[in-house]
Amino acid sequence: MFQIICKLKKLKIAIRGWSQESQVHFARNQIEVIRNKLALMKQQLDASPLDENLHDEERDLSLQLEHWFGLEESRFKQKSREQWL
Repeated sequence: MFQIICKLKKLKIAIRGWSQESQVHFARNQIEVIRNKLALMKQQLDASPLDENLHDEERDLSLQLEHWFGLEESRFKQKSREQWL
C-alpha cells in the first residue's frame, strides 16, 4: 500500500508540472494568434478605414489580447513569488 501512495504522489507532481506547462504554451499560442489576426485587421482597416464592422472586430481583438496579457502577467507574478520564497 505504501508503494502505491508514493507512486501516486510522484504522479501528482508530474501531472501538475505538465498541466502548468501546457497552460503556458496555450496562452502564448493564443496571444500569437490574436496578434496575427490584429495585424491582418489593421491591414484591412488601412484599405477601408470607414468600415464600422472592421473597427468593432479590431476592438474585440484588442480586448482579447489585453485579457490574455493579463492572464500571463498574473502567472508571472505568481511565479516570481514562488521563486522569491
